[in-house]
Amino acid sequence: MTPLSDMSSDDEELNQAILASLQSERTSSCLVSAKDILEELSAKVNQQKKCKFNINRSTVLDGAIRGFKRATYDPCHTISVRFSDDMGVPEEAVDLGGPRREFLRLLIEALPLSPMFEGEEGKMNLALDSAAMREDRYFIAGRAIAVSLVHGGPPAGFLSPTLFSCLVDGPDLAKPVLEDVADSDLREKIKRVKECKSFEDLIVATEPLQEYLANAGCLRPLRRLEDKDLLIHDIIMFQVIHRVRGPSERYTMPPKVTASHEKCRFGTYTFDDVNNLK
Repeated sequence: MTPLSDMSSDDEELNQAILASLQSERTSSCLVSAKDILEELSAKVNQQKKCKFNINRSTVLDGAIRGFKRATYDPCHTISVRFSDDMGVPEEAVDLGGPRREFLRLLIEALPLSPMFEGEEGKMNLALDSAAMREDRYFIAGRAIAVSLVHGGPPAGFLSPTLFSCLVDGPDLAKPVLEDVADSDLREKIKRVKECKSFEDLIVATEPLQEYLANAGCLRPLRRLEDKDLLIHDIIMFQVIHRVRGPSERYTMPPKVTASHEKCRFGTYTFDDVNNLK
């Protein structure tokens, strides 16, 4: 390979032009408003075709997951919901839009109560749950939020500012804060590190964190008091962002395009694009 220093001026100009073009494309794509995306997607919903959901009010999330996983489910079709009680007896109401909106409301309320999310009410972040990963529930959660927005349901107002930023701008640009750490014991240990006034206090405060730091890849020699700032940043980034990178990717990423998924594309957007909207 030719060393970078040997690159001709023409090549350098070409590279700069390519980078400028990519930056311009990213900038222009950011100008598309959430309202425009939702209106475009909503306009493509076929009101004449329906996907039927049989939902028990006490297990709304499980019923939604079964419905979304069906091979016949199509997000381009109108959702028709029929509620039933714990005995499986269906309610007699005909779905003219009310049961659908009720289902989407209950679904959005059920999501933050699931093991996929953690944190304070209204400020929740993704949690790491192996069962949810194995069953691909993070993708279903992202789809549920997207479908709710497009089909007239409520937004996911329970997301924390950090998670919303992570979804919109990407995890590398996210700036989590101490309050995003849902583990109260870990949060208190981090707080003690933050409040250290001397290097000796810092050594004592980090002692209970040694095993965690080693597992998180944050273990490094401390040589001065000021080292605590970078240490705290690394701990919070690992706990809130890097630890749940797998769930985050499934939450925002559509599956591999198949014949059934391809027909859900509208222009340059899919239903999964609105996972990033609050």
